Amino acid sequence: MQKEQLHKCPRCGNYTKLRLEHELEILEDLYDEDNYFAKSGYNCYYTFSCFSCSRVSIYAYFFTNPVDIKLSNLKLIYPVVKDVSHLLPKEVKQNYLEAKKVRNISAVSFAILIRKSLEQICKDKNAKGSNLSAMIADLSKREILPKKMVELATLIRHLGNVSAHDSYPVDFWDVDLLDELFHFITDYIYVIDERIEMIKWKWGMNKESNNRDFKLFEDNN
Repeated sequence: MQKEQLHKCPRCGNYTKLRLEHELEILEDLYDEDNYFAKSGYNCYYTFSCFSCSRVSIYAYFFTNPVDIKLSNLKLIYPVVKDVSHLLPKEVKQNYLEAKKVRNISAVSFAILIRKSLEQICKDKNAKGSNLSAMIADLSKREILPKKMVELATLIRHLGNVSAHDSYPVDFWDVDLLDELFHFITDYIYVIDERIEMIKWKWGMNKESNNRDFKLFEDNN
């Protein structure tokens, strides 16, 4: 494999040179759906650093041994790029996508827009208060946000404020954290209930699945 390749950096978004820093080849076994051995193959992992931002990304190629392969043919496994859920309200989703557009361009703008996206969540949940801090407190009081989620929301609010007013704004290292925190909150408020219902339906633990052959008996203990 070429030691340096032109590619879009998944960390800073620049189309620049990525340098191969490490590579690891592991022989692993593959099993079929019945847990029977199917075959063995090499999983290859590659760590690249970006000439522009110096941050690291990790790619992989599974169950073949690539020869002089291009980055575009590898699977990006870090950083994890998470799409916004279709379960988010339209306004919240639009605000987040606006923030995502500037994610790799301006850390300050991203922090401010993520704060705005959080404010839109509060409005969607009819939070009361004259400012974002008060609205977060209202969501906590109404048990829409538990204590840990309130801490995450407060961090997003604070870093958004810092970016807008402080002489020491956030940087691109903070952007990754802010993005992750925002997804934690949106998953908790909008996504987790559907995931729970999907599991309940599959295993016969809700009313709609009472007639399923493999319905689980309720534990009355």
